[in-house]
Amino acid sequence: MLQTTEQPVTLSGSTITLDTILSAHQEGRLSWQLTAQLPSQPWMPGASKTISSLDCSGEAEAVTDGYHIRYSQLSESEPFSQVEVELRIVEIDRQSWSLSLAIRNENKEPWSIRVVEGVRLSGIEAVADASVYWPNGLGQRIQGVKGLGLRKLSYPSGTGTMPWFAIARDSGAASRKDDGSSDVRGGLYMGTHDADMGKLDLEAQYVESDESIQVSVKHHPYLGPGQSWNSPPFVLYTFSGHWHEAADKYRSWYDSSASIIEPPAWVRQTSGWLLSVLKQQNGDVMWDYRSGIDQLCTVAEERGLDTLGLFGWAHGGHDRCFPDFVPDQLMGGRPELREALKRARERGIRTILYANGVIMDLMTEFYRYHGNDAALLLENRELQVSTVRKFHSATPVPFAMGCTGSEVWQNRMLELAIQANELGADGILFDQIGVYGPDECHNPNHKHKNPATAYTTERRAVIESIAKHMRGLNPDFAIMTEGIHDSVLSGISYVHGWGCGFRPDSAAKWSGGEEGFPELFRYTFPELPMTQRHPTAMMDRYHANYACLYGLRFELETRYRADVRYLLEERVPVPDDYADVAYYPPDHKLMRSMSPEAAKQYLREVITFCRQHSEFFWEGTFVDTRGFELIYNEADKGGAGGERSDGRYSSEGIVAKAYASADGERLAVCVWNRSAVSQQCSLLAGERRLVSCTEPELGRVDGSSPIPAQSVRLYVFE
Repeated sequence: MLQTTEQPVTLSGSTITLDTILSAHQEGRLSWQLTAQLPSQPWMPGASKTISSLDCSGEAEAVTDGYHIRYSQLSESEPFSQVEVELRIVEIDRQSWSLSLAIRNENKEPWSIRVVEGVRLSGIEAVADASVYWPNGLGQRIQGVKGLGLRKLSYPSGTGTMPWFAIARDSGAASRKDDGSSDVRGGLYMGTHDADMGKLDLEAQYVESDESIQVSVKHHPYLGPGQSWNSPPFVLYTFSGHWHEAADKYRSWYDSSASIIEPPAWVRQTSGWLLSVLKQQNGDVMWDYRSGIDQLCTVAEERGLDTLGLFGWAHGGHDRCFPDFVPDQLMGGRPELREALKRARERGIRTILYANGVIMDLMTEFYRYHGNDAALLLENRELQVSTVRKFHSATPVPFAMGCTGSEVWQNRMLELAIQANELGADGILFDQIGVYGPDECHNPNHKHKNPATAYTTERRAVIESIAKHMRGLNPDFAIMTEGIHDSVLSGISYVHGWGCGFRPDSAAKWSGGEEGFPELFRYTFPELPMTQRHPTAMMDRYHANYACLYGLRFELETRYRADVRYLLEERVPVPDDYADVAYYPPDHKLMRSMSPEAAKQYLREVITFCRQHSEFFWEGTFVDTRGFELIYNEADKGGAGGERSDGRYSSEGIVAKAYASADGERLAVCVWNRSAVSQQCSLLAGERRLVSCTEPELGRVDGSSPIPAQSVRLYVFE
C-alpha cells in the first residue's frame, strides 16, 4: 500500500505509463480470459471451455503509440486452436491509455466465444485514505480503499448506471507535510468506452495479501465461427485533481458517442410529483376518475407539487394485468378518465400514466395469445418468472419477463404511449426499464443480434424509437422510467428515482451500508430531471432539504388506504393500518413525527423556494463543490478562526452544493444545516461577490447570520 508517493494511485508502486502497463502484462498482472461454448439444448447446457493469456504466450510488437501482443495459436486442441487474439495497449496521451482485444474465431464446429474477460488488471496501489467512487444508482463513495472489498456491477442497470469508476484522493491541500511526505490530490479513472453500450460486468476487489486492487471487465460477444470482434477500449486515465476530472473524462467521451434527449420545457420546470395508486392490486379503488383525480390535484397543489403520477389507473389495478392497460369502468370509464385528465391540465397539473416496460401478467389475454413471441427466454427456453404480492391476505400475482428485443413487446409499448397521449396525459412511465440489468434472452424469434443485446442495444433502441415517434405526435409528451442508467438517455427525459442516492437513507438498503454519493451521477449528467424516492405520503424537513440540496424533484406517494385517510382527513396512521401490507409499506413512524399541517407547509415552502430559484436548481448546472469554498466555524471547539471544507459533510453537519446559471454568469451555493442546532459558516467564491442570500421560511437573510437547524440557505454570487 502506498504511503508517501507523489502519485495517490500507481501500478505496483510505479507511475502509470505505457511501459509500466506493458510490464504488468509481462509479469502476468494484465491478462485476459475467453470462455467458449457449444450450443445448448433445453435439457442440457452446451459444453464449455476456458483459456487465459496466462496459459499461452504471445509476441509483443511495438506500434505507433503502443504495443500489440499477438496470440496466433492459443492451444493445440479445439476450440482455442482455431482462435486468434491480439491484446492492444495504446497510449492515447501522456495521461491516458487504452486496453482492448481483437479476436477472430475460425472454428468449423459451432463453438462461440461467449464471455471475454478483457481485461483483468491487478497490482493497482492507492494511498490508504483514497476513496472509491462507484456507479451504483446515483453513486457511492467508499472512503478508504480497504473498504472496497469485492464490488460487482452489471451495466447497464439501476445498480450499474455508468461503466466507469474512479479511485481518488480528494481531501487535503496539495502541499508538503513536515515529515516530508506529500498530501497531493489525484487518482485513476477506469472506464469502458463502448458506443454500443453493451452488456458489461465490472468487478473491483481489494486484495488484502498485497494491499492492492484488481479490476476485471467482462464482455459477452457471442462470437460465432467465422466472426471477428474488437472489444470496446478499457481506458485508464490518471488525473492530479478532484474526482470531478474522472467524471469529466467520461462525459467528454459520452458526448462524442451518444445523444441525450432534450426534456419538454414543462419537465424542466416541474417541481415534482404525487405518485398515486388509484386502484390497488386487490381491487380496492381509492381514487376514481369522477372525483378522485380532482382530489389528487388539490392534494398536490396544497404541497406545491405540479404533476400526478397515476399508477393503478387501469382495469387491473396496480401490479396486475400488465401489459393490458384498459380504462376501468369501475372508476368511470374512458370518457371520465379523459375528462379528468383535461381538468387536471386546466388547473396546471401535468399527468403521467403508468405502464410496466418489463413484465407481463401470466393470467392476461396478452400472455395467452402473444406470450410466446413477447417473452424473454432463458438458455433452457424457460420463462424468467417473478411474483408481486402487495397484501398478506392476497395471492401473489405471477409475471414473466418480456423482451425489449421482441417486436411484439416493442409494439405494445408504443401502443401504450400512443394511448396515454390520446387520453390526454402528458407522458408515460415505463416502469423498471431503468432498473433491470442486461438480462439475456435466448428466444430465437426476436430482433436482438445475440442474447446479450436484448436488454442493452434493443432496450436503448426501442426507448429512443418511442420517444422519437411521440415527439412527432406531441412535442411536449415525456417518456419516463423508474431508475436510470446512461444507456437510455437518448429517449428518457424524466426519471422516477430508484436505488442508491435517491434518498438520504438509501445507502443502507442499496449499498450494504456505505455512503450514498448522489454527486457522482448528478455531476456527470446534471441536465437530467429526476425525482427523489420517497415512498410515503408526507415528507419531513430532512428529506425535503435533501431533495433541495441535490436538485432532485420532490415526490410523495399515496399507495394504500391509510395514505388516503392521511391526505384527505389528516388522520395520522398507526402501525396496524399497514398490517396487511406485504410490499414496501410507508414509513408510518415518519408520518407521526410531525403534524400533517406542518409537513405540508414546509414542503410547500421549500418547493416555492426552489421554483423562485429555478434558474439554478432546475435550469442551471449542478457543479457540486466547484467554484467555492465552505468555511465552517470551529470556535466551539477551540479552533482558530475556522476550517475549510470541500463542501461535503463537516463535523457540524454542514453540506454545500453549487449550481451555475445557464449563462455562466452567476453561481448559487445551497447550504444545508443537517444538525439539530443553528450553525455558522461562510463562503468564498473566488472573485465573485455575494449578491443575495435567502431561505425558504425567512426569505432574504443576512449571509453572515447562523443557519437555523434543519434548514437550507441559498447564497448567490456573481
